[in-house]
Amino acid sequence: GELDPLDYQRLTDLSIDVRDMQLPAVSPMSVKFIGHPITNGDVSLDLDYDIVDRYLKAYNLIEADDLELGDKVEGEGMINLPFKLGVSLLKDKEGRITLEVPFEGSFDNPGFGMASAAGSAAKEIFTELVKSPFKMLGKIGGGDDQDLEFVEFAGGSSALEEGARRNLDTLAGALAERPTLALTINGTYDVEVDRPGLQLAALREELLAQGVTEEEFDTIIPLEKLESPYSSRHSAAELDALRAQHTSAGTAEGAEPVLDEVAYRDALRDALIASQPVDETMVAALAPARAEAIRAYLVDQSGLDAARVSLAAEPTAEEPEKKETAATGSENWVRCQLELAAE
Repeated sequence: GELDPLDYQRLTDLSIDVRDMQLPAVSPMSVKFIGHPITNGDVSLDLDYDIVDRYLKAYNLIEADDLELGDKVEGEGMINLPFKLGVSLLKDKEGRITLEVPFEGSFDNPGFGMASAAGSAAKEIFTELVKSPFKMLGKIGGGDDQDLEFVEFAGGSSALEEGARRNLDTLAGALAERPTLALTINGTYDVEVDRPGLQLAALREELLAQGVTEEEFDTIIPLEKLESPYSSRHSAAELDALRAQHTSAGTAEGAEPVLDEVAYRDALRDALIASQPVDETMVAALAPARAEAIRAYLVDQSGLDAARVSLAAEPTAEEPEKKETAATGSENWVRCQLELAAE
């Protein structure tokens, strides 16, 4: 390249090519900047720096092979980020990292310098990377720009839905491309969503055992098949009162009273659901069952190495004030969160 030796900020046009530099040699510098020593790896650099009239445009292509970071050195590091996780997210199954770091700026801006600008650009890349790692994995796994951080379950169920299975297949494909990442599964339950879900499932079993068909349960259950179990739990007077609540007088003089069968059927069904004996122990049991369903699918169906998947020690109860509407647009879902770590 070329530069003005008396004022490099006026004119510099340099291309720098470095091949197979052993990274442990710069470990003292890495400890200073990121707080981790470099224990293994080599790097090739393709750097282009162009300065015209004190304005810098820089392009850095970094290709590292078998990069490994040591444990965090207490009290060291100018940038506080989970760099070991970032390295595992970037490193492919061949052990290679390819990273582009462009930056630019004017030397007339106070505090601007090549070292600080490069550090800021690298920090921005790593911050975005570790902030949304599952979105990156979604792209690597061949999916759309979906976030794979959560697995959704219908209230009262530990069965994986079709959409959840597709997302787990995408995640497993991405993790196959990032072999130094480990996954932790947090089983979750939500009393507000799971109790009615379990009660509905219990009612389904009860009515099917009494001769109601699957089609009837999912469409229109005959009134007599709802009144019978209701009568076994309530008095005849209570049944008559419920029926009367949904009966109106005829519009014509002398007309017979009219029963609103839809509303009456719904009232019977709601009362029967509410009467199903479901306690919090049954609800909490959904959390480990969901975590195990996720683990089993990833390992047994998607072929992920079992050693890379673990279950969180304690189940998680969803906090109502922090609860968000699930991606499906329905609130009748519970989300189990996944966490990534460097192996």
